[in-house]
Amino acid sequence: MTPRPPSPPGCFRCFVAVAVGETATAALRDLHQRLSRATPRHAVRWTPPDQWHLTLHFLGDVPVDRIAELEQSLRPSLAGARTFALRLEGLGAFPSPQAPRVLWVGMGGDLPGLQDVRQRVVQACARFGEPADSRPFHPHLTLGRTRQSDPQALRPWCEASCDARPLPPCEWLVDRVALYRSELRPSGAVHTPLAAFPLA
Repeated sequence: MTPRPPSPPGCFRCFVAVAVGETATAALRDLHQRLSRATPRHAVRWTPPDQWHLTLHFLGDVPVDRIAELEQSLRPSLAGARTFALRLEGLGAFPSPQAPRVLWVGMGGDLPGLQDVRQRVVQACARFGEPADSRPFHPHLTLGRTRQSDPQALRPWCEASCDARPLPPCEWLVDRVALYRSELRPSGAVHTPLAAFPLA
């Protein structure tokens, strides 16, 4: 994957996302520890636990002087959306488990509720940043990105993705959506919440 260039002066790289509940975070930590121990040290660049989130829309670079305007667009759009429950469900990889580049955990639960909130976010952000991805929305949490193409090095992930029950059942209530800034640093990306939008 080609690294993104730094944001131009006067811009924040932004995205809108849903945070992960405590129960789900604990389950993800256990999975992360199990897989990272079984995977060669440099085979995967694992996502730090404090950055686990479900991205609804990536905006890219937004001028700082338009951040307040963006918040004002998101707030009324999300005020009418209802809360919904999500759960972790299944493992996978893009483009495929046999040739993994991005390692992810899938989502289950109230997916229509999630889709409604995402549509509200996309519409509210239409005048800001990059256009919404035209591909079908595939809700997932990114756990890591591969550093090498050797499929044998990632056999633990492929085996876990074929396991019928790789994750314990865990569900959480999504009652807010957040706007984040993403800063690219030598040690990795740092995500900082800029604003939160409660759901009804």
